[in-house]
Amino acid sequence: MILRALKLRVSSMTRSLFLLGTILSLTLERTELGANERVVFNSNRVGNYEIHAVEIDGTNLVRLTKNPAYDIDPACSPDGRKIAFASNRTGNFEIFAMNADGTNPFRLTDDPARDDTPCWSPDGSKIAFSSSRDGNPEIYVIDADGKNPVRLTHHGREDRSPNWSPDGSKIAFASNRDGGIAFKDIFVMDADGMNPINLTLDPNVLSNLAPRWSPNGRKIAFQSWRDNHAHFEIYTMNTNGKQILRLTEGNGANVRPSWSPNGKKIAFASNREGDWSIYVMDADGQNPVRLTKPPLDAWDSSPCWLFGGTYAVTPREKSPTFWGTIKKYTLIRVDR
Repeated sequence: MILRALKLRVSSMTRSLFLLGTILSLTLERTELGANERVVFNSNRVGNYEIHAVEIDGTNLVRLTKNPAYDIDPACSPDGRKIAFASNRTGNFEIFAMNADGTNPFRLTDDPARDDTPCWSPDGSKIAFSSSRDGNPEIYVIDADGKNPVRLTHHGREDRSPNWSPDGSKIAFASNRDGGIAFKDIFVMDADGMNPINLTLDPNVLSNLAPRWSPNGRKIAFQSWRDNHAHFEIYTMNTNGKQILRLTEGNGANVRPSWSPNGKKIAFASNREGDWSIYVMDADGQNPVRLTKPPLDAWDSSPCWLFGGTYAVTPREKSPTFWGTIKKYTLIRVDR
C-alpha cells in the first residue's frame, strides 16, 4: 500500500514537472519569436507628443501618457517594468520614469536646463542622459531614483544620446566635439566618462547620431548621413568603428534605431511612405514591416523595445510566475 501510494505520488509529480517543462518550453519558444514584446515610441498624433506602445505585429496601440505637455524620448528598462522619458510638463524638459503601463509617473531630475535622451544601465540601477545644465549638452548619470547626479563628459561641444554597452563598461554617445555644428560623430567612452574614442571620424560624412548597442555587445546601430544620400539611413558597425554596413535604403529618411531584446530585429522611424511611422526590420536590414500609421501631419518616432516576458511578479515573493494553467508554480526565485 505504501509503495503504491509512493508510486502515485511520484507519477503525479512527474506529470506536473512534465507540464511545467512543456509550458516553459513553449514560453521560451514564444519569447524567441517575440511574445509579449511591444515597441514604445513618442507621437504627436493626439496634438502633443505622448508616449505610446504597440504590439510587434502592429496591433493594440495604447497611449501611455496623458499630459498637455510634450513627453518624448522613451527608454525601456531592462526588466520591462519601467519607462524613462523626457517631459516639459514642469516647464522645461526633465527626466521622468513611469511604470510600463503608464501609471505612477515620477520626476527624476530638477534643473532649469534641458534634460533629455535617457538610457538605462544594463542592471537598471542608473540612468544616463544628456543635459545642458552646465552650459552645453553633456552626458550625466543618476541613480534610478533620481539621486546622485554625476557629470561624465567635460567638453565645450555637444554630447548627446548616451547608450550603455550590455556589460555596463562603456557608454556610446553622439558628439560634434571633432567637427562643426552639424558634424557629429559616434564616440565610445568608459562608463565613468574616461577615454572617449571617436568611432566614425570621416570628413566626407555629414552626421552620425543615435548610437544603440546590440544586445550581444558586438555591434552598434546608428543613423548616418553618408554615402551621397540625401537623408539619414540606418547603419551598423563593429564596436571599434570597423565594418560599417548600411541597413536601409529608400525614398525617405530612416532614423532612431532600436534593437529587439534578442538582437534579431531593429525598430526605427521612417518617412519612406510620406509620414513618420515606426517600422521593424531584421537585424541585417531585410524584411522591413510598418507597425504604425499616424494621422495626417503626425509623427511617430524614437522607438524602444519593451519586453514583458510571459510572467508576472508576485508582490509577496517577488518571483516570476507564469499565468494560466501553471500560475501556481513558482519558476524562478529572485533575490529580494
